[in-house]
Amino acid sequence: MVPSVMARTLALPVFFALAALGSLSAQPALFAKSDALYSAERYAESTALLQAALPGASTQTERAHIYWRLSRDAFDATYALPKDAPASQLLHGYELAESYADSAIGLDPLDAKGYYWKAAAVGQLALLRNVFAAFRSAGMIRDLLSKAAHLDPSDGEIWYVLAQLYSRIPGAPLSFGNTASAVSFGRKGLDARIEQEKRGEVSDVPFDYYNQLSIELARRDWSAARRQSEHAAQAKQYAQTTDVVEKNAHYEGAVAIPDLSDRQEAIQIARWVAAQLETKGARTRTQRQDLALAQADLRKWER
Repeated sequence: MVPSVMARTLALPVFFALAALGSLSAQPALFAKSDALYSAERYAESTALLQAALPGASTQTERAHIYWRLSRDAFDATYALPKDAPASQLLHGYELAESYADSAIGLDPLDAKGYYWKAAAVGQLALLRNVFAAFRSAGMIRDLLSKAAHLDPSDGEIWYVLAQLYSRIPGAPLSFGNTASAVSFGRKGLDARIEQEKRGEVSDVPFDYYNQLSIELARRDWSAARRQSEHAAQAKQYAQTTDVVEKNAHYEGAVAIPDLSDRQEAIQIARWVAAQLETKGARTRTQRQDLALAQADLRKWER
């Protein structure tokens, strides 16, 4: 349901924007250091730093920012465990991530990150239990991500995961999955993340944003002619829809798309990812996974 091998309409209420700015200005060095450690995949160090700072946090909003980061660290540290790790260890890690996310939501229900990381943890816990639990949890995950998207539609991470959810869940009449919506959410997530990087809010655009968009395109598998014929209808739906999630289910209609089939664009994206990562000297664990995924997809799609 969630990342790893895991664009912007609704305005934030003024009071929320001010609260968020106030909290971030209170401990900028702490949060910047935690985020840098997280980006370097040094999850235990980030967790220790945040836990040490928690008793001195002066506001609920500040504590909420610490708790969602603790949830993030617990989630990714667990996701990085070997695939044959004991189920009890995996369950503990994801349950801890969910507990931290619940604390963040309780302290600041207007912070999108708490809902995002709770959705991530719920998804992994459901997958660990069984495929039926994962299917039953899909609606809850969608609702948590939808809440996060309404609170902060500029956060590319939210759309990136919504894309994967809509791509992997069965469609009507069994469930709400929709490959066309998944592609739009994937494009939105990538565009939003690029804008976040330009604004200095995040340090990079993970290669998996490109990998996942290529996968969503390959799953939809429209011809070049169908892409062009559907584009006008998507543009109309995007212009007429006001709800931020429903609107961005048609985001592809708001952007220019290349005159290619879905499969051709998927191959183009995967080739770019592979080329970028093959020239990197020292790759992180995540980048090695991203390269392996792009290469595997190319072998499959170029046959």
